[in-house]
Amino acid sequence: MIGTLTLVVVFMTLAYRGYRIAARCHDPFAALMAIGITSWITMQAFLHMAVVSSLIPYTGQTLPFISYGGTSLAMCLWAMGVLLNISKHVHEQSPEPVVSPVVERRR
Repeated sequence: MIGTLTLVVVFMTLAYRGYRIAARCHDPFAALMAIGITSWITMQAFLHMAVVSSLIPYTGQTLPFISYGGTSLAMCLWAMGVLLNISKHVHEQSPEPVVSPVVERRR
């Protein structure tokens, strides 16, 4: 039970951190990429957990970073590398509002 709850907390923390990275990102493409990667990993994990607990029928999805599967593990590690690269370029301060040059000219 302790191991199962630890795994659920780890994936929830991963989801929180991934969405936090996306929210603080200045580049819209990088923000969408972070949202997509985070959603992909967490949805796959919670789908696998629902199958194991018999809430939904068997789907054949692996548990990210845990279950056996070379291609799945490689793609999850690649996605985490991209997410870490996005987080490297995110500053901890909230972004300042961008003032349009058109607004500046009217004043």
